[in-house]
Amino acid sequence: LAWFAYQVNVAKQSTIKAYLVNDIDMKAAEGSYISGGRLNWMPVGTDLNTIYRGTFGSRNLSNPSDTHKIYQIRNLYVSRAGIVRNAGISRIGLVNAEVSGGSAGGIAGAVLSDASVAQCYNRSENAESSGGSSGSVTVASGPVGGIVGQAGDGVTIRDCYNMETVIKGTGASSIAG
Repeated sequence: LAWFAYQVNVAKQSTIKAYLVNDIDMKAAEGSYISGGRLNWMPVGTDLNTIYRGTFGSRNLSNPSDTHKIYQIRNLYVSRAGIVRNAGISRIGLVNAEVSGGSAGGIAGAVLSDASVAQCYNRSENAESSGGSSGSVTVASGPVGGIVGQAGDGVTIRDCYNMETVIKGTGASSIAG
């Protein structure tokens, strides 16, 4: 995930195709990098100069024809949500993610135009049994949604759900702010 964010944000490979090929637990990796607190992950597409315009989804390497597998990113902590345009995001699951920012959504903060988000979810599980915290998407002011914070013209959001994730902010919505 860090390599993917670097390719888009730093190397300016905004149309790169990336696939999640296994579940990731971000909390498990934090101990390797910091001694306390939470590791704040860099979103993909940090501002209007690094908008993501590619394809991101799950891919089952042992069965490439499997179009149903959804891999999860657990315990993600990010204080800015990503920006996408002319992109496709599909089959990504977030569990116990904590997302905040000016325009925040579990999958993307702002989907500006001509993009699709499909078969994605954002859900909270019992914090004690999952080893992390429960999920939330929070903004001080601005659009906020469990899947997408802000959706522009020509944006399609389908077959997505948000379950038990706390959504806090102005114009809050379970799916799109």
